[in-house]
Amino acid sequence: MHSSIKLLLILFLSVTILPAVAEDDEVTKPAAIYYQFPAKPPIQIDFTRQSGGLVSILQAEVALMSHDQAIIDITETNLTMIKHSLRRFLSKQTMEDVNSVAGREALQKKSLAMINKILKEESGKDGIEDLFFTSFILQ
Repeated sequence: MHSSIKLLLILFLSVTILPAVAEDDEVTKPAAIYYQFPAKPPIQIDFTRQSGGLVSILQAEVALMSHDQAIIDITETNLTMIKHSLRRFLSKQTMEDVNSVAGREALQKKSLAMINKILKEESGKDGIEDLFFTSFILQ
């Protein structure tokens, strides 16, 4: 009988103590930081050849997200190279790549990977977690 009381006491204490321990273990994630590429000038590509004459210009505005201000600072430092690489990348796309939701989502993922690769090569750190086309215009 005495051992069953000990067992109940241990179970009771473990139930009341574990949630408090779990709460202490949770690390609060810093707030997301968004960096919008300067709107002037936007990323703009002559898209006449790629579209077979249907569209003359592809214009995109880009925002990035990270939880680390240092990564945003590194991005700003390397913005010229990043924008140049995005222009080159977008100029190699086809009309099918840019004219569908699935195509644009794939462009987002590839662009994100490309930016993180540039940051890693230039600073030894990457950490851009998401990329958003805040404007994507075909004219």
